[in-house]
Amino acid sequence: MTRIKMLPSYIAIVMVVLSIVLSYASWGFMRDGAQTSESVQTCESYDATTQTCESYVTTVTTTQTYESYGATLRNIAVLLGGVAALAFAIWRSVVAQKQLDVAQRGLLNDRYQKGAEMLGNNSSLAVRLGGINALRNLAGEHPKQYHIQVMTLLCAFVRHPPSGEEIPPDDDTQAAMDMIGYRQPVLIKLEEEDGFVPNLSRALLYSVNLTGANLSGANLTGAKLSGANLTGAVLSSTNLTDAFLSVEYLRYATLPGVQGLKQSQLNQAVAESRYPPKLEGVLDAETGEQLEWRGGVPNDEPR
Repeated sequence: MTRIKMLPSYIAIVMVVLSIVLSYASWGFMRDGAQTSESVQTCESYDATTQTCESYVTTVTTTQTYESYGATLRNIAVLLGGVAALAFAIWRSVVAQKQLDVAQRGLLNDRYQKGAEMLGNNSSLAVRLGGINALRNLAGEHPKQYHIQVMTLLCAFVRHPPSGEEIPPDDDTQAAMDMIGYRQPVLIKLEEEDGFVPNLSRALLYSVNLTGANLSGANLTGAKLSGANLTGAVLSSTNLTDAFLSVEYLRYATLPGVQGLKQSQLNQAVAESRYPPKLEGVLDAETGEQLEWRGGVPNDEPR
């Protein structure tokens, strides 16, 4: 930015130097301008009898040509002036764009700060929901700048809800998990490129509806999922070490690659016998043996 601010000084110096050069060149051209000579012979004595000219007078006309040089200098000056004007216009455009970018970044940062403040409001559920919505909009409009920041903030909010252990959780926890669990593939790819992992360790997720959620790669170590609905959820490479899995539904959940899961944990889960979770290649973190579906069935399913 300092170099850009100094650009007008550079332009002024260049213009002064060009003016000096043009003045010197103009003076040189005026001093050494080309001369042209023209000889004209005029009859001085004419013999009418013989009809011949007996003597001639030669007139030499010398012309100093300055006008062509002056026109050339004017053209050069106009050209250099146009170049200088163009350079100045480009500089003004660059400065204006940078000022616009700075102003826009300031506005976006203000939106983020405002959303974070609303999310941390301990006294009003409506304000917290408004903060989540504001952060969702900001991350959606500018994912490269704010998606991971917002995800980090929401994960921290779920781990530490403002009103402590909520059973069942308030709508703000559900709203935050909706944004975390239903991210678009392009956003998940953005997280992977940045090395970001949703940290939901020891989160209180009682009775949260995560039907079809994508929590692949998330850290759910010690999370309390009692009564949560994980129907069709994707838990590939998710860390479930010491997680409480007495979930309401785990049917059709995808678990290949899951980490830290033990048979004793899985036995707490519930799923319809026709739609068990997918456990291909999932090994018991304690014994190393293939996990088997032995979980319970919903209360309304015949046993």
